[in-house]
Amino acid sequence: MLSWIAKRWWVLIAVFIETLSFRSSIGVLRRNSNMYHELAKRLMSMDRSNSRSTRKSITQRERNEALSRPNDVSTSNLDEAQVLLACRAYLIRKHKVEWEGKKVRAEAAASPLFNEGYFWCDPSDLLYLRKNPDPFNLIDNETESKIVMSTNPFSTNPLYPSEEHRRRSNARANLWSNQTWKELWYEKRWKGRKVTEEVRKQKLTKRRIENLPLDLLESPKFLALSEEEVAAAIISYVRAKKRMSEAKKKLKKKRLTEREQFLQWKNALKREAEGIALQMKVSNSTRRDVGQKSIPLSFEPSPDVMKSLKDKRSQKSKRAYEKRSQKSMFNATCPPGHEMTKFRHTFSRDENGSDESIQAILRINNALDSNQIPSIADVETILKPGRLGRRKAILLRILSECYGLKGKCIPGLRNGRVLISGSSEEDMIIGQQISARLAKRVGWPIFVSCSFHGWGGDSGSGEAFCLGLMFRRSWLRLWEKEVARILIREKERMSDRAR
Repeated sequence: MLSWIAKRWWVLIAVFIETLSFRSSIGVLRRNSNMYHELAKRLMSMDRSNSRSTRKSITQRERNEALSRPNDVSTSNLDEAQVLLACRAYLIRKHKVEWEGKKVRAEAAASPLFNEGYFWCDPSDLLYLRKNPDPFNLIDNETESKIVMSTNPFSTNPLYPSEEHRRRSNARANLWSNQTWKELWYEKRWKGRKVTEEVRKQKLTKRRIENLPLDLLESPKFLALSEEEVAAAIISYVRAKKRMSEAKKKLKKKRLTEREQFLQWKNALKREAEGIALQMKVSNSTRRDVGQKSIPLSFEPSPDVMKSLKDKRSQKSKRAYEKRSQKSMFNATCPPGHEMTKFRHTFSRDENGSDESIQAILRINNALDSNQIPSIADVETILKPGRLGRRKAILLRILSECYGLKGKCIPGLRNGRVLISGSSEEDMIIGQQISARLAKRVGWPIFVSCSFHGWGGDSGSGEAFCLGLMFRRSWLRLWEKEVARILIREKERMSDRAR
């Protein structure tokens, strides 16, 4: 069959062009009989020299495939239109004929509206954009709620269908159960109207033939095809169709498998969620509810059930009495403050006066915010041993804002430098430096004795003695002098930064 088509393909194409009456361009050729007969004559009486010259372009593999018919190629259902499409595909694949789709895609890509979005430039092109729905389809709208008939036995609405309706329904069901009548009805209703696979393929081939350009039939490349090239084109066309069909079936099967897996996963997840919800519902219910649900309600319970409930209550009372006795015996012999009682949230004040320390921190912050020096009493209050948050941050802020001391090392009062970080008693060292500097600034004879117990480090207690000197000058003179010194220092620092 394949060799016969390859040897007489020019005759087939000429006959196909003769009988092709549905295409407008071919109709123009038929009106001009001289031009059409000349083209048919040219196809029928093609020079063999052209075929010999074009045989060099075909490869050895294609020649072997064309001469020896492969087993996977069936040309029994091949018509003239498919032969013409196979030749066109062969010429496009060999770059002998330009593919118009490439030019159209290039023009579309170069246009300014390419890939700009999903909106149309002119909405009037969309005929269905502002089209009102057909009122005929809205008569029985499924989205509208149906009339719910009342189930009240005293209403006028019938609760059950009438005898006539039931008889007609049974007769219609018996009629549709007859297979012969169903086949006759289907043939009468859908005969020649349902689109089958063969009809769909014929329409697709017809549409492809209509889209073929007329220049292809008159091109010298098309007329110069040899028998071997035609056979190779048919084989490649049939194989490509077969591969495309297998790929579509494989993709469809893959989608069905993925869909089934997704549904299984969704159902499993739903079942798991329902199980978790049920467990949470049971766990949230109280023991009393569970007990009431497990025990059936009855106005006359059996004596055995009542006896079992009484035993449970007595056992519970015995356990409670034994626990109270143990607690009372332990509380009679234990030291005060260690009695066994129920846990209660108690918010007792700290023995060291944590409220007073918090108030001192607030007063120090207010003084620093107002550009004032904090009092020594507040500093001594926060330096008392005990847990207190923000102690170190407040002390470092006093050093930074009042004395301009920052970093890990600060100058000592007499000589050298003092390391204020990296040790286990940072708060103690910083507090000593601040207390001494405040006493020196105020000019009061002050003796500070602080017992730092439990601040990290050793368990013993350390004492820090800071002795301030008494100055004869008044507080105001010292304050003015210190402010002037701070201003001079800030000016020098700003000048150093500018350099």
